[in-house]
Amino acid sequence: MLLLIPTGLTGSVKTPGAYSEVRYAQARGGIGSIPRYVLLVGYKVGSAATDYEIFDVTDPTEGITKAGEGSELAGMIETAFQTDGVLVKACAVPEPSGGAQAALDIVVSGTAAKAGSFSFWLDDEYFSIGFQSGATPTQIGDLVETEIAARANIFCSPNNVTGTVTNTALNKGARGNSHIAYLDDLAGLSGTGVTVALSGGTALANGAVPFAGGSGVETITTVLNATLAGRYDYTAWGANTSTEVAAISAQGSSKGGPFGPGPENMVFGHNGTQSAASTLSQNSCNQALGQVVWQLGRTHPSKLAAAMASYRSVIEAAPVTDLGDPNHRFDREVLPGVPSHFRNEHIPSRTVTDVCLNSGVTPIGTRNNLAVIVLAITARSLDGATPDYRVLDVSKAVVPQRVREHIDDVWENEHAVANPHVAPDPPDGKLPAEGVSTPKLWAATINAELARFGDTEEGQLLLEDPAGNLAVVQYNATLGGGCLVANIPTKVLNQNHLTATVVRQIG
Repeated sequence: MLLLIPTGLTGSVKTPGAYSEVRYAQARGGIGSIPRYVLLVGYKVGSAATDYEIFDVTDPTEGITKAGEGSELAGMIETAFQTDGVLVKACAVPEPSGGAQAALDIVVSGTAAKAGSFSFWLDDEYFSIGFQSGATPTQIGDLVETEIAARANIFCSPNNVTGTVTNTALNKGARGNSHIAYLDDLAGLSGTGVTVALSGGTALANGAVPFAGGSGVETITTVLNATLAGRYDYTAWGANTSTEVAAISAQGSSKGGPFGPGPENMVFGHNGTQSAASTLSQNSCNQALGQVVWQLGRTHPSKLAAAMASYRSVIEAAPVTDLGDPNHRFDREVLPGVPSHFRNEHIPSRTVTDVCLNSGVTPIGTRNNLAVIVLAITARSLDGATPDYRVLDVSKAVVPQRVREHIDDVWENEHAVANPHVAPDPPDGKLPAEGVSTPKLWAATINAELARFGDTEEGQLLLEDPAGNLAVVQYNATLGGGCLVANIPTKVLNQNHLTATVVRQIG
């Protein structure tokens, strides 16, 4: 049997090293302490950061200042740091050349016959406005403008003209159209003669009104070139058009190959319709390393991506096993930095979440007035046009990554050091000379490591039946002047998501 060789590895490769890759949805055939960074990629505005600069963010206030307060990237930084212990890098993307800013009007009409109040949301920012009897639309509009302008790191700039408060996104670009406004409590207007309305894009099913008029996208190839060389375990993207997601997904997948800097778990957000989120996931991403997170008409997509990528980067690195916690069960866990739905009736039903989970979308629900992850899944749901859920949970993608890293680490720092030479297996069952690695010796080493992560009493609950899924190693004389080629099956231990029970009353 000829074993699989990592893509692109040929006899011309002579540089010493461990060359490996993970192939997802395949037929059967000391890294826990590594810091796991999340890279936030979003628009800057009038900032100290240079175009496409990638910088470390150790303090959120400093990071927001560098990205430009109120910018998309600043919002992503603020959201990321809602997860304790997150390690953040940021890529400052310039606004699209020639783009336009999105805007939305809050329109106040009528002079107040008595004192009253109303409240509204701009994305995840809540505002409550009280006014006195006799207040005119202009005066009430001034109150609205003052409240919005005083909010730190707000994504828009307000301007009141005779009761019409125009809120203009600070960043240019079509992504500004994903900002939303929502009138929350208008009961305080009863009997006042004052009305408040929103004027922007087409209202969503939950009553939220998106901003409108934003146009332009960045040159995604330039952004990808800036992020190509570095290794980032998790990336959160402001970009979420079909063209951008497809290009990002392709590069992220290639970076996980044997010659890339390492696998990259790419997270995208969506706050439009469920069907649009599913189309984005299936048609543009469909990657084991991709994740599309959806919450209708609430959190801006860039912040959804930042929240999920940041939370996963911390949780999946937690010291639960020697490989971290890559088989973590995220069911109904609170997602830091993301607000709950406006109303209980806006929470997606089981029917809707099932549609999401069958089309590569991670839905956000609400429980006890907190935003929760319904189920964390990858964007891969199709094999061509055929449904394929072999890499459903994000753990199905991350555990093989960690196994790969661990085996590479064992080879680099232990096995190759103790065995600086390599040869085929000796004939007639003879033992190899000391310091010589052979297929049987390397296979035995790998399988002993896999056994540590198995579903046994002593195991670390990452792999199912490692004794029945053994690595196979062969000697290849054409690779590197002599190379051991290993194929390692990793059957990730399934997570316990649901139970089925029938209670029968008898008699």
